This record gives sequence, structure tokens and C-alpha cells, in this order.
Amino acid sequence: MTWDGRAPHILGGTPDVEHGFVGALTLAPSGAVVCSAALISPYHVLTAAHCLTDRKLTSLRFFVGDAATETGGRYIRISSAHPHPDFDTLFFAFDAAVLRLAEPVHDVPVAALSQNPEIDLHGAGAVLFSGFGQRDDGSSGARYQALVSVASQSSSMFSTQYTEALRTGLCFADSGAPALRAHPEDPEIIGIISGVLAWNHAVDPCHGTYNITRLLPVLPFVAEVLGQDTAALNCRDIPALCPCSAACHADGRCVVARCEVHNCMDAFQCLSACPAFDGACFNDCYIATRACSRADLHQFITCGAAHCAQTAERNVLACLEQHCADALANCMTSRGCADDDAEPQDTTPPADTDSAALQDGPGDSVSDTVSSPEGVSPHADTAPGHGVTPEQETASTTMVLGGCATPRGQIPPNTRPSLLSLWF
Repeated sequence: MTWDGRAPHILGGTPDVEHGFVGALTLAPSGAVVCSAALISPYHVLTAAHCLTDRKLTSLRFFVGDAATETGGRYIRISSAHPHPDFDTLFFAFDAAVLRLAEPVHDVPVAALSQNPEIDLHGAGAVLFSGFGQRDDGSSGARYQALVSVASQSSSMFSTQYTEALRTGLCFADSGAPALRAHPEDPEIIGIISGVLAWNHAVDPCHGTYNITRLLPVLPFVAEVLGQDTAALNCRDIPALCPCSAACHADGRCVVARCEVHNCMDAFQCLSACPAFDGACFNDCYIATRACSRADLHQFITCGAAHCAQTAERNVLACLEQHCADALANCMTSRGCADDDAEPQDTTPPADTDSAALQDGPGDSVSDTVSSPEGVSPHADTAPGHGVTPEQETASTTMVLGGCATPRGQIPPNTRPSLLSLWF
């Protein structure tokens, strides 16, 4: 099992000629499809934030058309990119971004964005995927659609699964594609495709659980980038806008940092308590992890995946102590946090954030920028801390968040070896 941050593609779908607002993100000059995106205004497209990782905007194009290889479509340059300010580059929480096009698209209807917090996602075929990418037969570059069933939900994500009944799913080159409410007369966007937890990555990296970023919690950010009035998007009126109740500020904004209560070991225990392949539960654990602990958690899981993923359950702890002693110690003591009991800070950026120009070759005619507000990097806090006391390490205080009840400071005795290989 592995978390694969690569872009997924539609499996078992049918050609989609209905949702013209779904386009492809391609690389110039090759035209290779790397992700999908949805037109949400004549000048803006919605996609996954991880689609921007390690890619310069000067090489990205938004393709409008039914197939990226046909002559009737067109490629449009990207002038600026705005990843969600709480996007976590380690674990892909809040995996959403808005791209501004260098020229408008007026001949394609834009997608509708759902503001309904009570959409019923249960039942087979409740969600429709539409995106570009490689399919079962190995071909790629055309827009396909598929109905999927929702397996689990959390405050900021829902997960779907490949099923033999529907025989539909996702794989490479569909990250960033919209998840639509499966209603033929009202295909609203309700989520953004993020990634896949493969059941057997070595055999087939595309069959498993697919993680979808919920639209509602990122909708205020999207509206701000589009310059829309966000007064109606108030967490006092719509609690589902925030990933936890504590995040709702008195002024109606969501302050995600207020959800961050787990240190590294708390987070690992929370992950261990989640059902296998439950990406929605995993995501809640990530969001509840303090920013200063995420690098330690990532290092711990990476080491465990490399050395102990196939170890028998009863021998996992011994394996970790043998191969990952430093990473285990750092996680146990929350080394990355300066004060384990400090109140989380409000790091919500102002509406007008600065932009950092991407460095590229001379002569580029487009101002390529990615917004990068200060104070929101999940691994920006690298100051060494004092850790926790031995008494704190063995305390049995139970914390409940995102459906996970976890005792603090202890390796859970039922840690599944498979957990260590879910992401890598």
C-alpha cells in the first residue's frame, strides 16, 4: 500500500463531451498532460495545489477542448498561481489552488461551485469524476468521466474506492480534476481530486482509495482569489467551512491553526487508529497535527516505510528502534516544537498576500507568480525545542479529534505494519 502523490487518471470511464469546463494542465512544449483543472471563471481555473510542486508556471498551459491531441482545442498560458495558504506539502491537506489565465475563455460555460454543506454523498454513483489522463488501455489525453461511490468522509476530505461493481476509479494525470455532484441537471463541483492510496502499489498503483479535497472548506479562499464577496461564507452560519469547531473565529473566518493539537506521537497514534485505507480519517489526523511536528512525523513515517513496512506486527516496535531510533526519538519528544503546550497561533494570512516571482529564463512575456503568504509553511518552524518530560511521554490523556481517540506519548500496541507504507 502506498500514498502516491502522482496525478491519477479515469479508469473504466466513458468519453465526456458534457463538461467542457474540465480542461487539462499540460507542459510546454511537449503537450504532456500532468493534471486536470476546472474553469470557474473566464480567467480562473481550480486544480490541486500539488500540481504546482516543482513546476514553473512558464511551462504550464491550460488546455480547453475534449482531447489534448485534437486540433480544435487551444492551450492558454498561466499568468499566476495561488495555492491554498494552508496547503501542506508533506501530507497534501487543503490540496487546492486557483490559477489565473493569461487570456480569458468566453466560449465555454464555467463550472458551478457548490455551497451546500449537506450534500448526500452516500450510495453507489453519488459522485462523478471528469478528467484527462491515461486510461485502462494505456491511452491518454482525452476527457473521460466515471461514477464512483463514496467510502468515507471527514471535515475536509472524502474518499472513494475502486469497486468491482462500478469498475471505475482514478490514476495518473487526473489530480486537480473536479469531483461533481452526480446530478445531470446540476453538476456542481463538490471536491478536487488529490491522490490515491493503492491497495498493492507494486502490482497496480491505481486501484485503491482515492482522496478528494472537499470544496466547502476551501471555498472562502477560492472566492477571495476570484475577488468575490465572502460575507456569506461565514463559519458562524456554515460550521462545515472549518475542519474543526475550534477553528471558527469570532469574525466568521476559519483559523485552521486552532485545530492543531497533536504532537508527532499523538498524530501517529491517530493515524494508527484510522481504518485501513481511510484517507479521510488520515487527513483529519494531519490537520490536527501541529505544524512544528509535521516534519518529525514525515521523517518517522518515511523511515518506517523504508525499513519496517513488511515487518510482522509483533516486531514493528523492535524494527523501529533498530532502524529508526533517531526519528522515533524525535517523534516521541516532539523535537520540532519549541513549546509542546503553547497555544496555536493565528497564521491566517491577510486577503491581499504577497507573491514571490518564479525564477526562469530571460525573455518570458508572462509574469509567473505563485502566492506565498508568510507563516503558513508546514515546516517553516525549525527552531529546536525542549521536548516533553518523561511524565508527559507516558501520560494517558486521551484526545479526540476527527473520530480518533488516541492516548498521548505511546506507540500504540496494535500499530499495523501496513500503516508505515501508506504514503510512500
